[in-house]
Amino acid sequence: MPLIDLPEKLATLDVFIGEADYVGQDIGSQSIILFLKQYCDYSYTHIFVDPDINNIAAIKAYSKAGFKKVKTAELVNEIWMLKEVNNDYE
Repeated sequence: MPLIDLPEKLATLDVFIGEADYVGQDIGSQSIILFLKQYCDYSYTHIFVDPDINNIAAIKAYSKAGFKKVKTAELVNEIWMLKEVNNDYE
């Protein structure tokens, strides 16, 4: 699905936690925040994620990390979320 009506200088991110012992331990949001602090490239204005609409844990983790819902792409069962790149990563 085309990324229409999103910022032009956009980076994407995807996180997968597969170890059952670590699910629900708030590791997702913490790892996203730490990753952005360490690797955020200021040539981008926003970071984009598109978790599956039914992946409540991922949506919560991205929300805790500061991502905001901007669109529900029902055709592909995704929620589009954005986080603005700012000096909070330093």
